[in-house]
Amino acid sequence: MTDGSIDWSFDRLLAPSTVEGFLTNRWGREPLHIKRDDGGYFDGALSLEEVERYLSREQFFQQNPVRVRTPEPPYEQDLHTIDAVYEHLSRGHTVQLLSAQTWLAPDHPVLLMARDAEQCLQHRIGTIAIFVSPPGEQGLAVHHDQTEIITLQVSGSKVWNLYEPVAPDIMPDKPHVPSGPPRLVAAVSAGDTLYVPRGHVHRVISQDQPSLSAAITFQSFAWSALISLIYEKATEDEALSESIPARALDHLTEEEISSRLKRLTNLASQLSPEDVRAFLRANRYSLPARKPESHLSATFSPERVTADSIVRRRSGVAAHIELQDDGAVIRATGLLPLRLPAKAVEAARALIEAEKPIRVRDLPSRLSADAKGNLARKLLRLGLIATETD
Repeated sequence: MTDGSIDWSFDRLLAPSTVEGFLTNRWGREPLHIKRDDGGYFDGALSLEEVERYLSREQFFQQNPVRVRTPEPPYEQDLHTIDAVYEHLSRGHTVQLLSAQTWLAPDHPVLLMARDAEQCLQHRIGTIAIFVSPPGEQGLAVHHDQTEIITLQVSGSKVWNLYEPVAPDIMPDKPHVPSGPPRLVAAVSAGDTLYVPRGHVHRVISQDQPSLSAAITFQSFAWSALISLIYEKATEDEALSESIPARALDHLTEEEISSRLKRLTNLASQLSPEDVRAFLRANRYSLPARKPESHLSATFSPERVTADSIVRRRSGVAAHIELQDDGAVIRATGLLPLRLPAKAVEAARALIEAEKPIRVRDLPSRLSADAKGNLARKLLRLGLIATETD
């Protein structure tokens, strides 16, 4: 459970740097070491004792990947018992607990910061990995990742040697020989945050105390992802949906090939900025991030929401209204699209975009008070809004 006095948010993860400054100057471009000189900054977020409690749970190893990482072959190995964890740590090996977003409680500080970052960045979490490293050891071989990484150093310290980035298509997570000296040497101490853009080759060595850190990785969207959008359009094109004929290598003419390539080029040129935004929204609003609230009880009694109820948008829920010819569709985190008639769009937009609580009957719409209440109850059942007393 969280300490209510601490705002475990993306802002806290980056402070004193600002989110806007980070997005403008660092994301996808340059590493950032936020040195705080405050070893207790992440107190309450995670501890070695908490990690050990997870490892002691029945079935934990059967349900979650736990690995030992070494700088020499075989580089990684799955572990199946807590005794194996103790043994490898005593031998100087780093232990990695993967996919922590699936087993940390929804209101766990690390997960709250990660989910808030996910909503702000509009890039999905790849994984949250917990690293436990003995003193003075290099856990992994020199390597790079194809994800953006934000690491919070909870206890102990590590020295990160960051080298020039490599092309994204080079095989990640494999030993790599740097082409020159480090471009950045960061002594990351307890309470610090480190951001490493994808592709940056790095070597990490723990210092004179055991190290505990959490690495949040993000699956960044590259422009090449738009190929899947062009593919969607191509499947609707009759000529491009035809099967390539048998013995095509022998019989396809230059003209036939060129005509299809031209059609593909035309499809790409016809994409509008709104097509791209809709594609990105479809990815963003499938994010499963919701901050926990006392919402279950509200779903059992939606009838208590009337035109006189005061409602608000639920925190941690991202939603967007996509206009269509016959009305609109609400796309929201973890939900199937919800269709709306045109007359309900204005009121729905006010509900899911409101910065402050609003009385249902005061929604800007020509809907009747009863119709506004019906809309509010529907959005309440879906978890998009909550009553101000919830």
